[in-house]
Amino acid sequence: MCDTLVVLPEYKKTGITIFAKNSDREPNEPNIPTRVGRAEHKKGTVLRCTYITIDQVPLTYDIFMIKPSWMWGAEMGVNEHAVALGNEALFTRSRPGPPALTGMDLVRLALERSCTSREAVEVIVSLLERYGQGGNCGYSRKLRYDNSFLIADPSSAWLLETVGKYWATKRVNGCMAISNALILHDDYDECSANFWRKRNGELSDFKKTWEHALITRIARGEARRRFSAHFLKNHEEPLTAHQVMKFLRWHAPRDAEQLFRHRTYQSLCMHAGGPFSFQTTGSLVAEMDQSGARAWYTGSSLPCISLFKPFHFTTVSPAQQEKPGPLAQAAAFWMKREHFHRLILGKCFDNLDWFLAERDALEGELLKRSRVLQTVRQKEELLNYAFNQEQKMIGRAVAESESRPFSPQGGPMYRYYWAKQNRLLSRQPSTSGGK
Repeated sequence: MCDTLVVLPEYKKTGITIFAKNSDREPNEPNIPTRVGRAEHKKGTVLRCTYITIDQVPLTYDIFMIKPSWMWGAEMGVNEHAVALGNEALFTRSRPGPPALTGMDLVRLALERSCTSREAVEVIVSLLERYGQGGNCGYSRKLRYDNSFLIADPSSAWLLETVGKYWATKRVNGCMAISNALILHDDYDECSANFWRKRNGELSDFKKTWEHALITRIARGEARRRFSAHFLKNHEEPLTAHQVMKFLRWHAPRDAEQLFRHRTYQSLCMHAGGPFSFQTTGSLVAEMDQSGARAWYTGSSLPCISLFKPFHFTTVSPAQQEKPGPLAQAAAFWMKREHFHRLILGKCFDNLDWFLAERDALEGELLKRSRVLQTVRQKEELLNYAFNQEQKMIGRAVAESESRPFSPQGGPMYRYYWAKQNRLLSRQPSTSGGK
């Protein structure tokens, strides 16, 4: 389960395009920040994705992405041309096909091969029609789904909804929010040639044709999408990246009353806590204009207890290079912060107000300093400063907590669920680098 939004420059006079996503996956599944540099490839080169091998292109672009540690593909990201995108799981009546490209594979492929949001649409559509989509996307359990994509660049954005090899797309006007539900009825701009029209020549209803209403309702995606859309349309001007970060931390009132005691159902910051529940395991906010892109990412679960750190494409950090060692470091970075989350769940850390106050002050400082950066060195120093300060905060909080007994709150099923997740997490190698 995920939530994605985009705001274009003309909307409420933001002056920039803002793209944001919360990636909701299994609570023990590391979602790690990874950078892959621009590369040239020899003719005839093939590329191994999560499940299948496809033809490689001559040139792939520099990308920064947030990816599940075990997958080739990514949940979300931005590239050197300031193209940003993310995917959403869609539950449809389409019969699952054989393993093919996953939605996450298509996100990464579009980032590596696109200079504009429109070109990203064309990349995904062409790959989809050639190779199809399919394969298990679950970490510890089987989960198959179709995908929608929200794609943005400094001047435009597109919604692309896909079911098997069928697709429909619509250009974004001002702003848009999507979640785990189809949006497009007969109001799409384009659709695949193999998607039919009604006999009277009218466009067919894409949502009505394909959506699995019961599973979509259980996923609560439509409720979260409506809330996100309401936030975008009714927020005071101007909308900033900082305000979007705070929005990604939003909990529904009922959920907020039971944080760390009950799973959340309709919140953008999703907390797991029972069978078939999911958790926000990574968050990204990207700012894009004609000068390029700047990304803010957590590299950890639950934005409500995480720090958004800055990334610039002139920055080269060890946690952001796709090599075995640094990938392992990025996974260990995620695991250490997840350990802190489990201490909060167990009531081992009872000074959360202190931690959040320091986190907010540091984040405000990073946002302020990021506006006046000029040199590559300054950008690198700011990212290192963010990492170091966060490490100190996490280290202090963990040191205060680890000697205390683990005593989670909540009902019996909630406590049983997290006891099981803790056992499973303790068996995972913290340096798993994935594909």
